[in-house]
Amino acid sequence: MQHEESFVGSPIHWLRYALSDLELACAKPSHVLLEMLCFHAQQAVGKAVKAVLLAQGVEFPKTHNLRVLFDLLAEQIDIPFFNPSIQTPHFPVATFADALVDNQFLAL
Repeated sequence: MQHEESFVGSPIHWLRYALSDLELACAKPSHVLLEMLCFHAQQAVGKAVKAVLLAQGVEFPKTHNLRVLFDLLAEQIDIPFFNPSIQTPHFPVATFADALVDNQFLAL
């Protein structure tokens, strides 16, 4: 029997898929395009953000736009170091990962 918290569409379900995408993004197989690794990294971040939004009871649109998801996240969770005006590609991922660890969202 499946645990209630891991049903399809639950935060844990989304995090499992996020971690799977992250594993693929970090893989270094030969003959794989860098674009594919970046795609899986983006997917991992999007799914992790959606897991947190779900855990907070926040509805989100069907989107892969990380800016939209980060804006929703910033409205719901106080992340003191989160600054959506910074436009560097690595800042949101790094700060979001730090926030996940600090808030123990990854302690599954």
